[in-house]
Amino acid sequence: MLLFGGLPVPAAFAGIDMVVPTDPKSPIQVEVRRLFDEAPPAGYAPMRLKISNWSTQRGRWVFQFKATSSHYAELEAFESSFSLIVESGSAGIMEFMVPLPKRDRSAHQYTQVEMHVSGPAVSGGHSTSFSSTYSRYERSPYTLIGSQIALIHLPGIKKDLEAKSIEWDGSQVEREDFASSWRAYTGVAQIWLTENEWTSLEVSQRDAVRDWVAQGGRLIVLGRDASQARQALASTFGLDFRQRDLTLANAKWNDEVASYGAGEVRVHQAEVKRLLAEEIAAAIRALGAPWNPERMNEDFEYFWGLSALVDAISNRAGFLLMFIFCFAILVGPVNLFVFAKGDKRYRLFWTTPLISVAASFFLWMIIVFSDGFGGDGRRMVMCILMPNQPRMIVLQEQISRTAVLWGTSFAISQPTAIAPVQFNSGSSPSTRTLPSGRSLKPLAHHQTRRRSVLTAQRYFEHGDLLSGDWFRSRAVQGAWLQEVRPTRAKIELIPSQDGPILVSSISQTLDRFYYLDAEGAFYTASKVAPGVRTPLKESSREDHERFLDDLYTLAGGRIKPVLDEARGRLDHYVATVLDDETEAIQTLRTINWNTSPAVFLGRPDRLPEAAARPLSSPP
Repeated sequence: MLLFGGLPVPAAFAGIDMVVPTDPKSPIQVEVRRLFDEAPPAGYAPMRLKISNWSTQRGRWVFQFKATSSHYAELEAFESSFSLIVESGSAGIMEFMVPLPKRDRSAHQYTQVEMHVSGPAVSGGHSTSFSSTYSRYERSPYTLIGSQIALIHLPGIKKDLEAKSIEWDGSQVEREDFASSWRAYTGVAQIWLTENEWTSLEVSQRDAVRDWVAQGGRLIVLGRDASQARQALASTFGLDFRQRDLTLANAKWNDEVASYGAGEVRVHQAEVKRLLAEEIAAAIRALGAPWNPERMNEDFEYFWGLSALVDAISNRAGFLLMFIFCFAILVGPVNLFVFAKGDKRYRLFWTTPLISVAASFFLWMIIVFSDGFGGDGRRMVMCILMPNQPRMIVLQEQISRTAVLWGTSFAISQPTAIAPVQFNSGSSPSTRTLPSGRSLKPLAHHQTRRRSVLTAQRYFEHGDLLSGDWFRSRAVQGAWLQEVRPTRAKIELIPSQDGPILVSSISQTLDRFYYLDAEGAFYTASKVAPGVRTPLKESSREDHERFLDDLYTLAGGRIKPVLDEARGRLDHYVATVLDDETEAIQTLRTINWNTSPAVFLGRPDRLPEAAARPLSSPP
């Protein structure tokens, strides 16, 4: 809940989408704006709310949203609510993120968002909805394009994609419509801006885009002068750019590219007016998406090694048939001819419910004694450390096998993106070959089918409290989460004549550490304690690839793309910590979670060579 009183209202509230009807006699106005034209394929739909309360009393307004994904029948429903208090004689603006179900390829699937508003002057409440449908054609990566580019080229981009049987997926975004929360961009693959548009963004907007890039996003900035564009990005990212070509069908772009976290920033020197829409469309397809929601389904269902560490739910079909048979005999003939025989028929009014209650209690006790309470779960955590910044990105994949649960709600301590993993039991894909040459076979089809979820699921998010079908009794369920948090952990390297020296301030001992330096040389270390200067040993590409393949085998659809991006990245490290619960995002605490491994990834900070002391003495 947010409260506004006497706050100045920013002038940038352009393009009102929905004006909520209010009492004509009331000096109150309620406006809601969708920041993106089309909803992303996953993540959140960012909304901006403005309430002008020129009445004599403060008011509280409640906004309730229900986002559903349907395929002939409802498949998923995400319900969320937000409240806002505005003092009298003032106005308030608030951004909020409406959780969305993941979009599928089906031509018959559509997503609908319903909104209900209640509060002063909104008599009886107001409801409205908007929906999106999608064709069966291949879709472009979901892309946000700044208005300076879109006004000139977006019609041509759509036309070029349509000629290739590709549907445009994305939105034209005005400068003031960029959100100030990174969660708004969770389902976005690329953002295209001019240098002027980037510099005109507010600091909070640039910081949100920066955190999105660190999670795997691709930011493309167009400018007449590449050096000026790099300078405009330096204050936010502090990047080191390298020349990297982007080969298109009829052109080659000589871009300057910098890696940042799991994503990248690309500067293309060109005047917007002189670019061809066909080139931009080709570049969007060539750059692709950091993670594809459709590929994510396959990765989670068939190539998620972590899920193989969790036992499937046993159905006990034989026991249930025997129980039903015995219950039918007891509640029928035995009840009728033994407990309520002859002139004692009136006893049926209390023997029948008593037998039913006793049978239910007996069945519940059998489940409790066989499964117990709570459950067990496995988590894989990836921490992406930002160089020279006290921040890190946390990506988490988790799967749990629950027993009897007394409660299924849990609280999130800070803004977190969360989405359920669906096991749809589609056709099994073919075996994959990893870069090391190892074959990765899909999980057995019958194993994933036993983890299938209910046809319709409901998820609730009210402030920081989540409930609903995130966790259910006697079920195997998965989810992925991500958040941005402050940290003091970092990896530092000290150059020396005998090779780099590693200094870790991560609180746990690094079990294995691999580093690819700026010149393409491979190094490794093991059992690196925090604060101890550890010399790195020379390694080989083969060892490096095998190490990444081990992690890739365990990872699911959210972490796998990040590991793919990490392969071959110069001046980057990947490290693991065993049994580390400190960095995990906490969800349902009644489940016994095991977090192994925790993966740390990033570009190391640099210490001057003079900082090197004798290796035998700790700092």
